[in-house]
Amino acid sequence: MEAIAVKSKEEAIKREKRKAILLVGKGNPPKDYPKEKFLEYIKLKFNLEKIDEASRKRFEELDQEIKKWPRNANNDPSYFNIVNLCEELRYALGFVTDFAFENYCSPTLSEAIYDLISRGFYSIIVVPIDYLLGLEKESMEEIDRIKSQSSVEIMIAWPYKIGLQADFIATHILSFIRKSF
Repeated sequence: MEAIAVKSKEEAIKREKRKAILLVGKGNPPKDYPKEKFLEYIKLKFNLEKIDEASRKRFEELDQEIKKWPRNANNDPSYFNIVNLCEELRYALGFVTDFAFENYCSPTLSEAIYDLISRGFYSIIVVPIDYLLGLEKESMEEIDRIKSQSSVEIMIAWPYKIGLQADFIATHILSFIRKSF
């Protein structure tokens, strides 16, 4: 009986180590992406249901181009904020911590989830960086679709508790008040 308990404990430890955190940001277009192309992209995006196949193909080309556009601290500082936050949380939590974006950046939410699944993670905790709004409806639907097609557990760590939000914001404000005196 003890051998079974040890094996179950080892399996539980193995599964615990196969949990991952996935930070999800909204994403921003890079500041140096050509404005005329971005305007074309936006116009197509808002008319997706009305456009022909050639226009849809053009939209998809622009969408991929924006997502794959080289990022740097000048053209997309929020991208690097999420990358840095991811590193800090990886260190603080001791779990594999990756990131994804809902719009304009790679990896997309589904790309990141499938990457974690391919690396053998059994459980993924999706953490929206926008702690007030959470994930977009399309992202929630994408997570539901992936969950229905796999045996991986995906939890969404949202909504944030109001007390945690207040503590975080109060600490942030106090750090500025202390600097001013």
